[in-house]
Amino acid sequence: MKRKYTVSKYNLYSGNYIFNLRQRSLIRGNESLLNALQNGDLERVPYEVIEVLNTAGMVVEEGIDETKLIALWVSSKSFNTNTLSVAYIPTYSCNFRCIYCYAESVRESKGIITRNTNEAFLNWLKNVLILAEPKYLDITFHGGEPLLLKDELITLSENILKLCELQEVKLKGISLVTNGSLLTDQFVKKITNLAVPCRALVTIDGPETVHNARRYYRDGSGSFSKIVENIKSALDSGMLITLGYNYDRQNYADIPHFLDFLVDNGFSENEKFQLIFGAVRKGLNQEEKEHFMKYEMGQAESAKVMIWAYREALKRGLRIVEPLGAGLCTLKKPWSFIVDCNGDIFKCITMAGHEVSKVGTISEPVEVVLQRSSKFIFPYNWEKFTMCRNCKYLPICLGGCFEQAIIKGKRVDCKRHYFDSLFPQLIDLIAEVYEKYPEGNKDQKIEYVLGTRGEH
Repeated sequence: MKRKYTVSKYNLYSGNYIFNLRQRSLIRGNESLLNALQNGDLERVPYEVIEVLNTAGMVVEEGIDETKLIALWVSSKSFNTNTLSVAYIPTYSCNFRCIYCYAESVRESKGIITRNTNEAFLNWLKNVLILAEPKYLDITFHGGEPLLLKDELITLSENILKLCELQEVKLKGISLVTNGSLLTDQFVKKITNLAVPCRALVTIDGPETVHNARRYYRDGSGSFSKIVENIKSALDSGMLITLGYNYDRQNYADIPHFLDFLVDNGFSENEKFQLIFGAVRKGLNQEEKEHFMKYEMGQAESAKVMIWAYREALKRGLRIVEPLGAGLCTLKKPWSFIVDCNGDIFKCITMAGHEVSKVGTISEPVEVVLQRSSKFIFPYNWEKFTMCRNCKYLPICLGGCFEQAIIKGKRVDCKRHYFDSLFPQLIDLIAEVYEKYPEGNKDQKIEYVLGTRGEH
């Protein structure tokens, strides 16, 4: 008996494109197919096309609850131990005084790393590797500014690599979240000589005068020229660079001028360079900070600027990070941890240093830390709220950001207005990225089922 199908409630449409939010799949279809899906009339769609649509998640068999499929996906991703992800904060100290820094509220009360903490962290990491038995390990050095302790990071990286070899785990990559001012030739050469993929996320917030008014040294002097110099040198040494542009009402209008600067300086020609844009958001204890009162964007405004910024980048031939993003945050993954220089373990990088996100210390049994982590993982947010269960954006929102809900004093961080403004323009943008840089898609955590070239 031939199975019956219904149209997915997570399909979005733009022009001749169909995008399924649950599968993150994209198909270019003809007018008859688009009409059939939008009208829920599948009777005249050829069965072989239905099978393709089913694979892409754009139709589902009758009787299947798509919300349960999301729960199944989240469970499989949450409890998959193939990759262990650990972010390590060697220090909360920083040589910058950025006007919107979310770590500012914890900086004064946190000290820098000691050698004993390094050793304790390595012992803890060994125990986690033994318990989780992952195939891969991803390490991120975060801060504060982690490169204030360059020598310690090199030693730690070398020891982590030895530990992985001993446990027969592949070190998948080393990532650095850094302001870029200390990304020196000597350090880059040492860390890239470890022969594992190494990427740095560096932030520049506009042309020189704009950036220097937002992200400056603690003595007030500008940082722009040193960061640009270091990025160029790091790229020449083979490091992968993701350049972040944090925007708000103060600096969003300067995006085109900054992109022109990048092109003029050859960044569009380098395949190891890519851009990511993100709206500045409050962190914990920043509710009364003057900068946010003056310049913070609303959801709809933020979404429109993001689409515009990515389009401006693509027009200039600059590579961008896949704009939708994917995957789960560390809060929802038992085997993802943030460890700081005091040996405290957290479940959210932007809430590191705050008790609300703390689940234990590296001196405690890993099992105890996992038990405490369960309160963040279960129940899934959308299971608690009808508005989430019935929302078409559920597959990408997944109940919203826990931190932002706390800051806003709400039960859930609803981003419906943001996504309403983001789509369908984002669908067209994703299609353009896939077409323009097909070789880069394999690096994105996107379930790219069928591609954009198939006509049905």
